[in-house]
Amino acid sequence: MSPRALERLRARTSPVQSWYLDLLLLDTYYSGHKYHHTASATLFYALREGLAMVAEEGLENRWERHRRNHQAFVAGIEAMGLTMRVRNPSDRLWTLNTPCVPEGVDDAQVRKFLLEKRGIEIAGGFGRSRAKSSASA
Repeated sequence: MSPRALERLRARTSPVQSWYLDLLLLDTYYSGHKYHHTASATLFYALREGLAMVAEEGLENRWERHRRNHQAFVAGIEAMGLTMRVRNPSDRLWTLNTPCVPEGVDDAQVRKFLLEKRGIEIAGGFGRSRAKSSASA
C-alpha cells in the first residue's frame, strides 16, 4: 500500500473489523517481522477456485455479466417506483446494489421475511446507512 494509505490506517480511531484483512496487523510483519497469524488453508483453496472460475468465464465476460445484471436489477427497482441510494448511475458499483427503503417501510421486517420465507439474506447497512428501525432482523 502507499505511504499515504498506511498513514490513514495508523490514524484510525476505531478497531479493524476484519481479522483476515487487518492491514495494520500485516504491516507489523512487513515492517518489523512480527508474526501476525497463519491464514486458513481453506481460504487459499477458495481463492484458487474463485480465480479459476474467473479465468474460465473470462474477465471481460464476467464484468459484462455483472454490468448486465446490475442494469436489470436497477430497472426492476425503478419500475417498482423505488430509487437507488447512489443517484448517479456512473458512480454505482455493479456488484453492490443499494436501493433506498421507502418511508414507512420497516426494512428489518422486510429483511426478516425474505430470509425466513424466501432464503434471501439482505444486509441492513453499515454506519450512516444502517437500518434505523426498531425491529431486529
